Order: sequence, then structure tokens, then C-alpha cells
Amino acid sequence: MSTSTGKPTFHAAMFPFLAMGHLTPFLHLSNKLAEKGNKISYICPPKTISKLESMNLYPNLITFVPLGLPHIDGLPHGAETFSDVSPSLAHLLMLAFFDSRKHVESILIDLRPDFVFFDHAHWVPSFARQVGIKSVAFITSGAASTAYIIVPSRNIQNDDDKTRLSLMEPPPDFPPDSSLKLHAHEVEDAIPFWADKNEDSGGLTTHQLVIILSKDQFQELILGIERTGLPFLAALKPPAGFETVDEALPDGFKERVGGRGLVHGGWVQQPKILAHRSVRCFVSHCGFGSLSESLLNDVQLVLMPQLDDQYLTSRLLSGELKVAVEVERKRNESWFSKESICSAIKMVMDEDSKAGFEIKANHLSLKGLLSKQGVESSYIDNFISKLQEEINK
Repeated sequence: MSTSTGKPTFHAAMFPFLAMGHLTPFLHLSNKLAEKGNKISYICPPKTISKLESMNLYPNLITFVPLGLPHIDGLPHGAETFSDVSPSLAHLLMLAFFDSRKHVESILIDLRPDFVFFDHAHWVPSFARQVGIKSVAFITSGAASTAYIIVPSRNIQNDDDKTRLSLMEPPPDFPPDSSLKLHAHEVEDAIPFWADKNEDSGGLTTHQLVIILSKDQFQELILGIERTGLPFLAALKPPAGFETVDEALPDGFKERVGGRGLVHGGWVQQPKILAHRSVRCFVSHCGFGSLSESLLNDVQLVLMPQLDDQYLTSRLLSGELKVAVEVERKRNESWFSKESICSAIKMVMDEDSKAGFEIKANHLSLKGLLSKQGVESSYIDNFISKLQEEINK
């Protein structure tokens, strides 16, 4: 297959994990590949397709392929992504994802793409190899966390004390004087990233995949936002043990906030919200997809990392690049205080804050670099060239 200019093109299948932080980046990549004339078959559940269709910029080249999830006892009818289930049912959706293997294999056999892009479906490469399809692992978290935690030089065998201690420092040959480091309490959260495997769920754990707050953590976050006195929209999943966010709100919260703020428990169109002129600050858990979207807009960034790669992404943006502020957490504290959350938000929102001014200036500079004409296209062109080389091998 080739474009009208005679340049060769390829057919790629996309099979992302069932979380919006994975589904959306896969579609962004699909758009970039389709822009160059390549054909994309995007595999995901039917109801989720309706959420993604508006972001498909090349419907003539990007085709959504419905994936039927198998029935799992206890999983609500129609649940397709982690935004559709409460934290207590997350493990059931994981089982449905990995039990869809036979259907995915059947789809791939019918499609016969040149490539299949995947992330958490660990079985894809061995199957794809058997039928002549090349596999590409597309990791939606930042490269910094991969380079820090799971590079071969780590030589991680188990979770003994020596390994825990080593994770507090960068691996050998890491850039000198890097601010990317883990604190002792963060190492404990990073360990499930590589040590606590569950074969029934493809080597992944619920802890690893679902960023779940306790009631106290949820309320501390909400109260911290309330203390700023600013209007807000908080899009959060219900905390552990609750089915809805309303059930978990602090006493008197709605009455105090009135029409100034809204806590929403479902999925939202985050890119559109971040691009809106009235939104000036984004408080993020440091999912890399969310931060990528925010860096291309003008919002001030406040970071609250909770798991493995999020800590390192936060250090990259707040320490190395200085385009964000990380909410302070004292060494003996297991969670952020409402006072520290409020303080970080007000600091970046204060027009007279020297630190806030510096962060905003650095952010605008990085945004200019990332959005500079031709920069992204050159990376995509090089990537496509590498893929073409793989086809020709």
C-alpha cells in the first residue's frame, strides 16, 4: 500500500488497555500515523468507541473495531473501562480484558495488519509472531520512569532490602545530578510495578493500575481545593468502599461550596476542559497522558503523584524542567494535607508569586518548543521510517 505520492504505507492495529489514560494516547498516535497516510484499525469496546469518535481526525483511515468483552460474574453490564467501575470492581474488569484474548486474536487474524501496538496485553508478541504480525509496545507512561525503574542495569530479582535501597537512587549511567529520585515511602509504592505479579491478570496488579484513594485521602484533597476559595471542577473516582463521589463528600461540603465548585465522578472531556480560557490551574495525579495534554495548554500545573511512574514524572516536571509545582508531603506523612494542597494551588495562581511566575514562564517556553512547527512531525517521520525498516527485514 502507498500514498498518492508513491511513499509506502502500512496497516497498524491498536490494542490499548481499557483505561482512558491509555485509550486516548493510542488514538493520538493513530492520528499522527494516519496523517502520513497509514491505515489504522483501533480495537476497543463498542460503548467506548462513542467516547473516542470525536477525536478521530482521519475517519477515512482510522477504523474502530468493536471488541466484545466476555461476561465476568459481578461486573456491571456495559462496563468497558475503569471509568465505568468502582475501585472495588476493578479486578473484574482486568479479568475481562485478559479474557478477551481469543477475540483479539481472531480480529488480528482477520485484519492481518503489518503491526499491532499494545501495552498491557503481554501475550500479544508471542501470538503476533506466529501469524507474521510485528508487535510494538507503546508505553503510555513517561520514558523517565521506564529508564529509572525497569532498565536491565537494575538487575531486579526480588523485593529484598538491598533492592529497595537501590531504587532510591538512579540506576548506573543515569544523567548526573538528576533530580529524579524516589523517597523511602515511594519505593514501597513502586515495588508493585515490577515485583507483585499476578499471572491470572497478565502479570499486572489492581494496585498498579487503579490511582484508589481512601475516604480520608479523598476528603483531604477536596477540602484542600475548597480552602483555596477558587471556583473548581474536580473529576475524581469514588474512594474505596463508596459507589459514588457524593456519598464520600465531607459533611457540609456542598452547602459551603454552593455553586462555586463541582465534584464529578464520571469521565470528562479533559483536553477540551484544559484548553478552555477560564481554566487556569490543573491539579494532576501525574498520569503522563494528562500532563502531555496540559503542557500544550496554558494551565498552571500542580502535581500530586501517588504511584511509581508518577513520582518520577513529577520530579521531571517540577525539578528538571521547573514547569510545575509538586505538592509538599512531609516524610512521615502517608498523604498530602489539605493545607499543602491549598498552598500549592494558591502559589501558582497568585499573580505576585515569584515561583508561580517562573513556572508559568518555563511552561510557556516548553509549550512553544513542543508546538513548534515541524518538531513533532520530524519525530513521527523518523518513527515511521523505523517501522518501514522493520517491514522490509
